[in-house]
Amino acid sequence: LEQWRSDQSLDVATYNSRGIVAAAADLRSAWDVGPAYDEDECASSMIMLKLPPHLDLSHDRPGVPDTSGLGIRSRLRSQYNIEAAVAAFPVLRENMKQEEGFLRLSHAVYTSDDDITRLRDAILEMR
Repeated sequence: LEQWRSDQSLDVATYNSRGIVAAAADLRSAWDVGPAYDEDECASSMIMLKLPPHLDLSHDRPGVPDTSGLGIRSRLRSQYNIEAAVAAFPVLRENMKQEEGFLRLSHAVYTSDDDITRLRDAILEMR
């Protein structure tokens, strides 16, 4: 991979960083969610992306396997052939504890626009 270059002559790190920022922007727009943090400053090849509200994340707990098959991560894998880490995390908003869903989005030289489109559409279908 040291010698790999994209069709725009970008090295792997630059290609993946730009790809993840663009994919996250597209998904945020489609799902109508804001950024979880300043992604432009933090992106390498992975981003934590907010999921749309109203998804049932009761089976998606950090570090706890979903044995029911009903969680968003399980459904992405079984119904859409998409592997992505998904979890609900508590956040404090206006002195109220709420849960928000997040997806760990990764980008590599083999990630295609088609992969991002399939993820986008799968989450939209689950809403």
